[in-house]
Amino acid sequence: MSNTKYVVYAGDERPAFITANYIEKGSGQTITEQSKKPQLYANRPGDVGFPNMTEVWGVRLDKKGNIPESPLSVTDTANYSGKIKWLKWGEEGGCAIVARWLSGYDTLDYQYQKLVLKADDKISEDSDVWFMVLKSGLNEFNETTESTKSELLKITSYNRDSVSKNPDIVGFMFHERNEAAEMKEEGKKIDAKFDAISIVKTAAKDNSLIALKNLSKALSKLVTVDIDDENIYTEMLKLADTEPDVFLGQIEEHKRWISNMFVKAESYKVLDLTKDGIIAAGKDLKEPIISDVPTKGKKMLDYVLENCFTEASANAISKLKQITDKLN
Repeated sequence: MSNTKYVVYAGDERPAFITANYIEKGSGQTITEQSKKPQLYANRPGDVGFPNMTEVWGVRLDKKGNIPESPLSVTDTANYSGKIKWLKWGEEGGCAIVARWLSGYDTLDYQYQKLVLKADDKISEDSDVWFMVLKSGLNEFNETTESTKSELLKITSYNRDSVSKNPDIVGFMFHERNEAAEMKEEGKKIDAKFDAISIVKTAAKDNSLIALKNLSKALSKLVTVDIDDENIYTEMLKLADTEPDVFLGQIEEHKRWISNMFVKAESYKVLDLTKDGIIAAGKDLKEPIISDVPTKGKKMLDYVLENCFTEASANAISKLKQITDKLN
């Protein structure tokens, strides 16, 4: 028997523990390392509750599990037994259906429960079936033994990720957790962090700090203050570690700007790539803007782009910019 788990997270993502400090009398200042030691407390928010009834989109199936040619009435017991195929809200062939989960019932169709199964006759007004409660944090459900409950959670309008709910409804009480997808996303974050840190370490091989300073200039959205020479390497590593996606996005944007400039320069024929290892540029007289490039032809432009933070490449880019800025 399969034990597939359906996992949701109820409430806000929050730290498992919080630290409480003390206020020094008369100072209004929080003491963290003085006379009293901060205390660590478990951060246990309350349970999350929401109505056990939701209007979602679906189509009622016949007893063979097929979509009928025309909509079925819930009271058409000859053809309908409470089974529904849930659809994306507004999808052709569907309609709005009120769903409710009841323990011991294999249908979520509220109207079928009420009119055919007479389930409401057995429910008191103070019954807890009117609400569903999830503990704050992770909740796991066995999709075999708790199939209908899992089904309701997947479609309810209180689920952030439900495609069957009315998209006009804002707010949610829980969201789905997919271990495989999260592991894949976490892998992407690790890769991004590794790539960002590698860029910093490569730039740091230049002991003159010129490459690091050029890198810093390219990260204008992250580096908003001047960084002194003593701390530039540490600060660049910190940014690569804490904001790898933004870091790499800025680098990609910077290289895109350089690539566009190369395209413009080539379209105006201001580049001379005929001499191996030398890139020359100019509108009338073409003069070398970089030499000793360890390749030839258009691959020299690729080299400059890949090594855009080195002193030689950055100078070449600056000189070419002065030329292309004057082109109409």
